[in-house]
Amino acid sequence: MNRILTQFVLLFTIFFSVVLKRSDFGMKKYLPGLGDDVQIDIETEAN
Repeated sequence: MNRILTQFVLLFTIFFSVVLKRSDFGMKKYLPGLGDDVQIDIETEAN
């Protein structure tokens, strides 16, 4: 007798991105020679 196995797979990806200004946090040294925007990318994947 053959058994048929049914398997469900759940896979998801989360991506989050934010842009902060260094000057908003008091880091004004070397402005405007050094860029003010800092981009933070966070990505996670699970299955």
